[in-house]
Amino acid sequence: MRPRVVIIGGGFGGVETFHRLHRLMHKRRGIDVTLIDQKNYFLFTPMLHELATGSIGRNHVTQPLREMIDCCHERFVRATAERIDLKRRVVVTDAGNYPYDYCVIAVGSRASDFGVPGVMEHALPLKTVNDCAAVRNHLVACFEAAARARSKTEREQRVHFVIVGGGATGVELAGQMGDLFRKEMRALYTAIPSDEVRITIVESGERVLQRHSEFVGTSAMRKLKELGVSIIVNTRVVKVEKNRVHLKNGDHIDACTIIWTSGVQSNADALLPHEDLDERGRVRVNEYLRMVDDEHVFALGDCAVIADTGMGVVPQTAQAAVAEAKGVAKNVRRLVRKKELVPYRHRVRGELVPIGNWFGIAELGPIRFTGRVAWLMRRGVFLLTMYSWPDRFRIALDWFLNTFSFRDTSEL
Repeated sequence: MRPRVVIIGGGFGGVETFHRLHRLMHKRRGIDVTLIDQKNYFLFTPMLHELATGSIGRNHVTQPLREMIDCCHERFVRATAERIDLKRRVVVTDAGNYPYDYCVIAVGSRASDFGVPGVMEHALPLKTVNDCAAVRNHLVACFEAAARARSKTEREQRVHFVIVGGGATGVELAGQMGDLFRKEMRALYTAIPSDEVRITIVESGERVLQRHSEFVGTSAMRKLKELGVSIIVNTRVVKVEKNRVHLKNGDHIDACTIIWTSGVQSNADALLPHEDLDERGRVRVNEYLRMVDDEHVFALGDCAVIADTGMGVVPQTAQAAVAEAKGVAKNVRRLVRKKELVPYRHRVRGELVPIGNWFGIAELGPIRFTGRVAWLMRRGVFLLTMYSWPDRFRIALDWFLNTFSFRDTSEL
């Protein structure tokens, strides 16, 4: 019987693993590969901040998974994985059971409140398409309410926006919001003085973008300040209430909008016993990206904790997930061919961070620069992730036309 590989998760890691193993499916002594996801579309999460602020449309960040898996459309199953039975080697889903010889866990992550009271009730996350809709609708509602406000105090509170977390998501979102507020919202809401609109980032570390180099972090802070973004560092949020954020130093910030981008929790905690996971629900893997206690299970991306000699732990980024998927697929192929496994070694190819429209930060080895070229390079990388040329041309045309028009400020 042909070896069976079941991949759970249709994100960057899962889709890349499927593509890397696809050729083996059509060989006489090949394998059978099944991709399972609870959604029928791939989501380009690094661009969610642009969807939330109207810079791009929903069709720019989603793509049907069946279109992405080439000829074998029947190998995709839209189902929710409920648990993995390690003893029986079965993935249990709400659509039936899927036996495997090798299982690849690539289920990603979700927003985590890290035990901070009030986050789930009063803060907005940014991890899904629905989250983007909620953020955009809330931003528009705040400006509408501020335009009707009878006092300056009420108006200022309505248009004060707090972003908790100075990582890539928080910084890129702040940049897009800064551009949106200075251009479209200033032109459309003339009753609101521009100096009353404020964006504040709260970061527990010494600077934003802690996992990036000092050049990237300081360049980002400089650009954010140009956009009018205030940055509070070296302090944590200890409590969130309606319209208020409490800081560890005893201060508080009044704002009608609180967006939480401070961290994530692995989705693997719904599939495996807690003893097989770390405190954030991530699967413990060895140097081959195999689960420490089960040689038939691999894990990658946000749902795995992968040791790295230089960084301590491999960062949870789309770039890393794709690289890990290549390593997992290589080792699955070697197992099928009964060859020795190859250890995974993480290599950073470079960093591209967009801050608003038409400004980016690039660090490609020893080459460092900022500006429009870096921003265009980031867009180019996005286009290359699309798996069909028609989609690439359509999205590139949309972007070109959007440069001559307002962002979409309608509610979703």
